[in-house]
Amino acid sequence: MLNAIDLNSFRSITPFRDQRLFQEFLPKGYRITSIDSLENIDEVIQLKVILGAIITLYDDFADRPGHQNTKLLRVLYKLPFEPIESHSSLFNKVESESINLAISLFEKLLGGLRRLPNYKRLKELFFYDLSQFYNANYYSELLGKYHFIRNPLENRIYLHHNMGMVMAGMIDLMSLSRLEIEEVGPARNIFLLGQRAGRISNVLSTYEREIAEGDLTNELLSFFKGKSLREKIHLLEKEHQEIIKEVKSFTYLKSFSSKKYSEGIEQLHRLHFESKEVI
Repeated sequence: MLNAIDLNSFRSITPFRDQRLFQEFLPKGYRITSIDSLENIDEVIQLKVILGAIITLYDDFADRPGHQNTKLLRVLYKLPFEPIESHSSLFNKVESESINLAISLFEKLLGGLRRLPNYKRLKELFFYDLSQFYNANYYSELLGKYHFIRNPLENRIYLHHNMGMVMAGMIDLMSLSRLEIEEVGPARNIFLLGQRAGRISNVLSTYEREIAEGDLTNELLSFFKGKSLREKIHLLEKEHQEIIKEVKSFTYLKSFSSKKYSEGIEQLHRLHFESKEVI
């Protein structure tokens, strides 16, 4: 499953990343949050792990202290929408390796997506969702540069797209041999709810490390003064529980079970806390 990802390249580019992220957390997380009607789940999980690797690569250049690289991201954001011209004279060795890795990952991802039965019908939506991730990543960059812009509303609006769970959901829908096309809208609603829940799980399970590292993108740091850390955590935990209930309410869907998807979101929450040393 993981032969699609060059882990050696990741080790040279992001040596601080625990390789269990790619070998354990991402495959397990994507599997438990996949819709229950998939016929080719192993192929789908492989594509999602490639997607997760792309997100990880870009995310680290945006907000990991000491690793930010705006110049490099300006080039990476062109993928896969336009070709990247020769870059060897403009970037150092690690930066060039990062560009080559991103190109390779996108080639493998898109090559796999094109084989899925609903790719042509849904590809424009997928690329729209990718642009949403890029926008979220850009906002993370801005937070790192301009600490004074921190506020809870923008954090909530933008940064859940860093989870990539809507894109993962669209890969699921692309892979269905029988897709109820009128259910794509409600399905995207569910995926957005799941993505917000996933973001909350990430925020709650990583805030201690991110505070220690000086990463200011964590939502707990964006609240205005007046609430204790415990109160902020309680509010996010309550929101997570409410999201689970809302996801379960989509009982009319024929393409997949919203109840099973909500159970996957709950499992993902537990997985985040079990994997704190990895993510």
